Amino acid sequence: MANQRIKANLIPSYNMINPVIHLAQYDVSDGAGKQIEIELYYGADKFTIPSGSTVTFRGTKKDKTGYSYEITKFTDSVVTVDVKPQMTVVSGIHNAELRISKGNTISNTIKFVMDIDSSALADDTKVSETQLPTIEKASQAYDFVVSVQDKVEEAKASAESAIQTKAEVEQLKKETVEQTKNLTDSAKQEISTVKNATVSEVTQFKNDTISDITNIKERMVEEVTVIKDDAKAEAGKAKESETNAKQSETNASNSAKEAKASADSVATVTSDVGKLKEDVASITPRLEVVEKQVANTNIDNLDLRNIVLDVDSGLAKSKYPIGTQLIFDWNRLNEGGNKTLYNPAMNIVHYDTAIVKDSDEDTEREANVMYLEWDKTIPDGFPFCIQQALQCFDGTEGTPNGLPKGTYCIKMVAKNGGQTFRNRWDGKYATFTLAKDIPQGGTLRLTINTWDGEDTSKLGLIFRTYASSNQYDSVIETFTANEPSDTQPSDATYMGEVWGEDVGYGKINHPESCYYGDNTWAHCDLRQWLNGEGTDWWTKQTRYHIKPDIVNHLQGYLTGLDENLKKNIVKIKNTTIGNNAKYKDVRFETYDTVFLASFNQRNITTDFRQQFDNEGKVWDYYKQLASGVDNLNNGMFKIWNTYPVLIRYAINQPTAQQFDFSRSAYLSIAYYVRSVYASGACSHAAAINGNRCRPACVIAKKNRTTEVGA
Repeated sequence: MANQRIKANLIPSYNMINPVIHLAQYDVSDGAGKQIEIELYYGADKFTIPSGSTVTFRGTKKDKTGYSYEITKFTDSVVTVDVKPQMTVVSGIHNAELRISKGNTISNTIKFVMDIDSSALADDTKVSETQLPTIEKASQAYDFVVSVQDKVEEAKASAESAIQTKAEVEQLKKETVEQTKNLTDSAKQEISTVKNATVSEVTQFKNDTISDITNIKERMVEEVTVIKDDAKAEAGKAKESETNAKQSETNASNSAKEAKASADSVATVTSDVGKLKEDVASITPRLEVVEKQVANTNIDNLDLRNIVLDVDSGLAKSKYPIGTQLIFDWNRLNEGGNKTLYNPAMNIVHYDTAIVKDSDEDTEREANVMYLEWDKTIPDGFPFCIQQALQCFDGTEGTPNGLPKGTYCIKMVAKNGGQTFRNRWDGKYATFTLAKDIPQGGTLRLTINTWDGEDTSKLGLIFRTYASSNQYDSVIETFTANEPSDTQPSDATYMGEVWGEDVGYGKINHPESCYYGDNTWAHCDLRQWLNGEGTDWWTKQTRYHIKPDIVNHLQGYLTGLDENLKKNIVKIKNTTIGNNAKYKDVRFETYDTVFLASFNQRNITTDFRQQFDNEGKVWDYYKQLASGVDNLNNGMFKIWNTYPVLIRYAINQPTAQQFDFSRSAYLSIAYYVRSVYASGACSHAAAINGNRCRPACVIAKKNRTTEVGA
């Protein structure tokens, strides 16, 4: 394996999304070569890795085991990755990423597809005896002994150096501990003083507030107006106390930071500061209690049944303002039924009337609804839709039952990618020869090495055949079409133009959906999981769909959802616009129990007016998020711009910023899904990416009153 040099762009829109790295099974770097050189760009410019950054290359193989290696070889814009045994031990295609971080902050993540070609010689294969002459074996053995002796001498020198270094480290450690103790004692004393004063203030405020609330309840009937005024005054006092407490927290935090810079032992100081922060934060819930009492809300009986009734009557918006969080249980269940409990906070993001159904069997109706959306993302990276088949030969929709061996050709469409790729393949014929039959129900799949660059040797089309429609089926055979033809070859059977008319082999899929998945919400794998229960939650939505392997490891989202919430969710009618490559001007209407917000609902502009007009109203929650933010377009977040207020974190990693799928397609291309980056950038990501998402639903009073429960 010679060195591979590939280009990767931190902005996917520059035609460098998910570059494919091709390796043979059991390939490893030898220290001097056989490496992967990744040249980093940000748009048209080379990207310079910030000083002090940590670069990591990680991935998950198809056997569900992972690897992660810190990369030490990188210049300003070129990362050199040594190929490790764990990267290539399992053949097949898997996802990988290059992560650039600084401290605890992940600054950039670049996705790759690892294509590991099966070895001709398996590890457990018995190898025949060699015919190497005895004298040649002896020579090889002598060379090995010499190399071992050299390494022993190097190790001996390293050991002597390490002994000296250890002595120096021990002396430095002793001096650091003495300095740390002095700083720690001083910081702890200051924090203790501040904390005691603050806790006393908060406790007094808490007692005063409880007393005020009791008095308000006693006078509620006769003195409502007076009660509201008194409560508002109390809220003002609370906010003032909160400000004072936060200032105390800031002073204490500064002292802690000075101590922490000396050594790890100052971590106990940070813990004290964190406890102080929790004490101060307890003021906010007390303020919320006062406000809800003023609104005449019975806090003690705050349950889902009353909320649903308030939604139906139109009173909920005043009782439960936009941004209020409702917390429900959700269990993540694997294929064996093992549970991991989470308690996702769901933001109230919007109130409106909507077209809903109580169930699939019921007729649609208009109802007052409350929109709820996870504040954090789900714990798993989940592809929107994995790579699709070029064709499935299952005897449906005009396809034959299998495909016999022989020579075939298709007419390509190539509207995206690099100019050389487009010129090479758009409107041209690709020819391939099957040495083996594709059985009934088998699939023909299409991938590429790259669609960017000038090296035509890397711009071929890679065809693979499989016996079924499962993601990790064994490959029957692989062949590459390198030479396009301007005219239809006379010695090949014509199967038709991709996404064109059926000429007897069924409609052939669009190649972009084969490369990087499909961005159609109505058909996608993620929608099926969000609305699925149990282990059997996936079915083929089109002939081209491949069953994702995640079906074998994760039960449907609804399986572990809080039963009270589930009983009060209604199916909402959503409209999502199809991409122009496959479904130009098509409005997909779905009834979703659980769904993802569109970009328009999240108050983010797109390049296409039809999405703004058809994919739902802007949610009030995101209007409020935009308030006071710079660089907006008529109050909306602008596509291609970055907004820290849109950053979201994983529910199982509260400090880890995440890519966040919407349900909206990037209409110019078949596989891009509108997404918010981990940085808060409004952009898009490939459908095959294992990104996070934030489930949404609506609750409303059902016609079947027996289903309304607390």
